[in-house]
Order: sequence, then structure tokens, then C-alpha cells
Amino acid sequence: MNSRGSRNVSLMAPVFFSREINISHKTVYSLAYFLLAASFPLFLLTHVKLILALPLLFLFVFGLFRLYFSLEEEFSEKLKLPISFIILMIAAALLFSWLAGQGGFFPQKTDHLWRNALLRDLIMEPWPVAYEVLPGSRLVYYYNFWLVPAAAAKLFLPFGERAAVEAGYVFLLLWTSSWLFTVLLLCSIKLKVKSLFKLFLLIIIFFFFSGMDCIGFWLKKKTILAFHLEWWTYFQYSSIFTQLAWVFNQAVPAWLCVMLFYDDEKTWHHVATLSLCALYAPFPAVGLAGIVACLYLFKLIASWRNHEVPVFFKKIFCAGNIEIFISILPVMALFYLCNDSVKMAAGPAPKGTLPMFACLLRNTVLLKNYLSFIAIEFLGIVILLWRNHRRDLIFYAVALELLVLPMFYMGIDFCMRVPIPALCFLAVFTVKFLISEEMAQPYDKARKYLLILILMIGAVTPIVEIGGACYLACKVKMKDWRLNHIYTFSRKETVKYGFGNFVSKDASQKFFFRYLAKPSIPQSSPSQE
Repeated sequence: MNSRGSRNVSLMAPVFFSREINISHKTVYSLAYFLLAASFPLFLLTHVKLILALPLLFLFVFGLFRLYFSLEEEFSEKLKLPISFIILMIAAALLFSWLAGQGGFFPQKTDHLWRNALLRDLIMEPWPVAYEVLPGSRLVYYYNFWLVPAAAAKLFLPFGERAAVEAGYVFLLLWTSSWLFTVLLLCSIKLKVKSLFKLFLLIIIFFFFSGMDCIGFWLKKKTILAFHLEWWTYFQYSSIFTQLAWVFNQAVPAWLCVMLFYDDEKTWHHVATLSLCALYAPFPAVGLAGIVACLYLFKLIASWRNHEVPVFFKKIFCAGNIEIFISILPVMALFYLCNDSVKMAAGPAPKGTLPMFACLLRNTVLLKNYLSFIAIEFLGIVILLWRNHRRDLIFYAVALELLVLPMFYMGIDFCMRVPIPALCFLAVFTVKFLISEEMAQPYDKARKYLLILILMIGAVTPIVEIGGACYLACKVKMKDWRLNHIYTFSRKETVKYGFGNFVSKDASQKFFFRYLAKPSIPQSSPSQE
């Protein structure tokens, strides 16, 4: 009796995993847009005066509904997804969120010092966040990615600060994982992945996609043991996992927008998607805007030749694009301009300073560094993929942006984060080529093996990132995995760490907080962690 029962269970397991879920393409797109749109109503209702917030919210929701109903015409086809696909994508999303230190359940990178403090203050303080220790100061940062987990954690405030903050860490881990799951789901659908093995390859190639930083590290003779190989020259193109581990709040929304952009021939919702990207990640949104500008320029020229310019502009200004753009961009731009680092970045350059591209022509050492950088980071991949994408406008826009960005050095954050969408596009192009079974020419296999070799060398970078965290996990006690040395910006001894990039000391005098924002209620410093 028992043996027969166990046999039935073992037979049922494969049957369960082979079952398929019927889902429409529209549903997947709706999930992506829901994640991108979820935080903006929270921002409006908690940061902006109701007399302005309610009309903007109505306009935003109206634009989303127009976007939703337009998907019915473009994505009506049905999809069949095996349950095993869903389980693998959920497991991968949770695994890489955990390895990246989300919530501090695995050793975190040093940038989490500030991000944990930001999450804590969003949970414990009224919105918009103000600090009693620094009159007139406000928390000003692109923190929309944290708003949903922080709002959920506020429900635990009756149980005390510790319970609420711990709940916030758990919600942040689940929130990030849900975004990663949607990224993988969209990518697998776009690339028409049919087998579990190819889905596994997609996940591995995507999360371990990187330039060959170890070669640059070796050429520069940097012999010091390091857990971060990408600083081998003056510029950095961060690997996919590095982006997730260090700047997840910018990278993950940008990746999701890239997946929505990928199938360009079917959708013209670029303006709406770009606006939603700017809501979370202004730097990657600049990179995405550059790609869109190139794409639209090519299409405008083609429309002019075919005498279809009015049709071109009609497509751009349809399906909620204008409503979403108007509701998001003005208010968020005014909010971001309150950040002190914007003023520092926009300040005049020192007298006699040349633009980076001019310096490249005058300085042979700098030119050599630039050429070695593009060769090591992405040029080999672009050359190997060119034959498959020689008629793909996005491919040319991505390649052009990656070539040009190092010539316009405008600060560390700008130069590292603007390329995030372009690098994600390149990763998707790579996955598509490697999982494709079409080998039209004899040398296609040679290209494939060369690309695999480049990816294996590049994978050293994320392996070192993960390996460094594993080393710390073995060396450091579990309670110290979460970097909480700052913990909050509301103390006199810690508020200085937030100056400029997170805490704006005179934000109350800026246009957004003087005329648009709700009154802020400064809270006293916590007595203890």
C-alpha cells in the first residue's frame, strides 16, 4: 500500500511540472507595467499637495488605461508556459536577489550602508522625510523603488521599530525578486524559449554577462586581492550582477523597460515606458532616451521617404504616451532637482578643462585607455553579433552609445549608470544568438564558440563579486551581513553621510518643497537602533 502510494507521488511530480499555464501576452505586459506604475500613486498621494496630486493621478491612471486597452490589439495571442518554467524563473529571481544582498540575508556591498538607512527612514518617518537635526533638510533621492516595500512595512509599526524594519527587508527581497521574475518571463517570451535547458542558459548568460575585466585588471598589473575587478581604468561598464548587487534600484527597472522595448516592431509605447523608467532611474533613463532618439531618427527618415511622417508622429503620441509623460516628468524632475548633487554636477567646469573627447585627441595615454576599454568591455561581442543584427536599428544605437559614452565623462554615477540599458540590450542579443539553433553559415559555429569564450572570461567578474560575498559569509557572523553602520540619516553623527546624494540640506527652499510638496514633519532622532 505504502510503496504503491509513493510510486503514485513520484509519477505525479513530473506530470505536475509538465503542465502548462495558458496566459496571454497582454497579461505579461500588464504585469510589467503594473510593477513600473505601482509606486507613482504612492509618491503623489504622500509627497504632493492633494490639489495637484489628484489631477496628476487621474491623468496618470487614464494614460495607463489607454495603454492597457491598446495592448489588446497588439498582443492578443495566447502563450503556454510550463509550470517548470515558472518555478525555475521564480527560483532564479529569489536566488540572485539573495546573492546580491537584498534585505541583508547575504553579505551586502558597501553601497547598502546608505540604502539600508534610506529604507529605514522611509519606514519610520512620515513622507516626505525631513530631519529635525538639520532644519530645512529633506530626503531627496530616486527612491521610488523602495516606496512599496516601505509602505507595506509601515503596517508593522504597531509592533515596534525593529519588527517594521525587519519586515521592510523581507518585503524588499520579495519586491526585487518579483521584478527579476518579470524580467526573465518577458525575456523568455521575447526570445521564444521552448525548452527548460534553454531557459537555464538564458538565466546563466544574463546574470553572468560582463566585459572581460579580469584582462584589464591583469594588464594594469593590479595584483592586490580585490572583490571588485571593474575599476581597472578611469571608466566602468558594470556587469549585470554588479548592477544588481550595487544599484538594484536603478538597474532592475531599467532591465524591465529594456524587455518592453525589445520587440520594437510591435509596440510604440516608448515614451510611456521611458517616462516610467525615469520615475525610478533617471541615469539609465538618459541612456534609454539616447537609444530611443537614434531609433526614432532612423524611423523618421524612413517615414519621410515613404511620405508617412504624420503616421509616424501619430504612433508616438498614442496609447497613453502623452498622459503618462505629462503626469510623471515635470513633478519628478522638480523633485530630483532638489538634490544637492545635481547642483554640484551642473556647476561650471574648472577653467581650462577640456571635454573628455578633446582630451582623447591630445593625450595618447588616455586614448590608449579608451581603446583598451572598449576592446575589453564590449567590442568583441558587438563584432561577433553584427551579422545577426545588421538590419536591427536598436543594435546600432546600442553599439553607438557604448562607443560614445566614455568620451563624455561627466562623473562616476553618470558614466556607470547611463549605459545600463545598452548593456542589458547587449546581454539579450547575446542570449538570443547562443540559444538559437539556426546556423546558416559554416563559420557561425566559430562565432558562437568565440562568443562563449569571451563570456567565460567575462564571467570572472560576477564570480568574483559572488565569491567575495561567500568569503565574507564564511568569515563574518550572520548578524553582521547587513550593513547598518549608518542605520539612519536622522542622527547628528550619521546625517553627514547623507549630505549631497541623499539628504538635501536646503531642500525646503527649493521650488518643489515650497509650492508642490506636502508639509514635512521632522522627527526626533531614535534613541537606539
